[in-house]
Amino acid sequence: MDITYRNLTDNDYIQWCRFTEQEYNKGHILTDWPHLKWFMGGAPDCRPNGYETLIAVLPDGKIVGSYGVLPTQVRVNDKIYSFCWYINAEVLPEFRNQGIGKYFVSTLLDRFDVNGGIGFNLDVKRNYQRFGFNFFGDRTLRRFIKILYPEAYDLTTQIGFNAIQAQDLVPLAADVFRVRNEAVPIMAFDKSVEYCIQSIASRVKVTTLRTPPYLNWRYFMNPRLTYECTGIESQKGLLAYLLVRHERFYPTDIYGTRIIDTIGPPEDVEKLLESKIAEAKARHDALLDFMFTGSLYEELMETLAFSELVGPAYEWWPLVTSPIEYRHNEEFICLGSRKYPNLFDGIQSNDLYFTRGDSDRDRANSVIKENG
Repeated sequence: MDITYRNLTDNDYIQWCRFTEQEYNKGHILTDWPHLKWFMGGAPDCRPNGYETLIAVLPDGKIVGSYGVLPTQVRVNDKIYSFCWYINAEVLPEFRNQGIGKYFVSTLLDRFDVNGGIGFNLDVKRNYQRFGFNFFGDRTLRRFIKILYPEAYDLTTQIGFNAIQAQDLVPLAADVFRVRNEAVPIMAFDKSVEYCIQSIASRVKVTTLRTPPYLNWRYFMNPRLTYECTGIESQKGLLAYLLVRHERFYPTDIYGTRIIDTIGPPEDVEKLLESKIAEAKARHDALLDFMFTGSLYEELMETLAFSELVGPAYEWWPLVTSPIEYRHNEEFICLGSRKYPNLFDGIQSNDLYFTRGDSDRDRANSVIKENG
């Protein structure tokens, strides 16, 4: 069958909605026009060609496959490369196993210096293996949790686990923190954010490039989600920032604080986290959680008495929030480059720093509800 491959355009919106609702459901967030324009369009400094998302189209205009693309930049060993995250890749069932996905990946490897993904199953992994992607020892995003109120244990029973055993896995926090005056609200990012980003450059070999336009797009221009951002300012620049989302675990009335992204030396991030823990406890959030790769904030998590969820325990608390449901830990990470095939030689999982703010690991799920 004659299939044309090209970039998504605004004119494809009606066909895009039909395709998306075949693969997902009515009311899916990717059929929401403001969200689609924001999410698939990408940040102002990372979108040279409009939508980078690829679609496979029949002669009658019907979309039968897509490879969602989130363009950005990545820093690898102090060099900057064009980069894209793979998001929401789908092919209609009757068109699978015909090379459509392979064509998408090959095209994007030619288009961007580096390609990557977070969150995929073994079938998808096999496709990426064919293109030589690095999986960094099959390590997933690490997950740390801090329990503030007993209601957090009720969440485990909602997805099929035992609340009593959950208390053995993660104890109720006994420490007390205060809201710190140094933690001030950040309403938008400017060039001062470059100071805290540079401060951790020597400690991380691979991470996304957090420019002011990118950060403002990602967190302050989102049409469907609201973030809380605090920072510590100095005359030299921003010492550190912390971005979180206050969320309800639907359908319960339990709330939590999910740490989405943070950057800065651990000693400065510590002050922001202490303040946010105190704020979360004051508004009766049941828990805080933080997902990231690498070892940059590993000791800080121990200092602040977060518990790392490893092995089966990773899945005991809901990974998604609207609604909560049991999900396997598939937060695997892969990076690959056709232009620089040896770029990640010698780089280990601990050398990376990605957070829930990367790729599509924190996104809206529908026009009305949210998903983590």
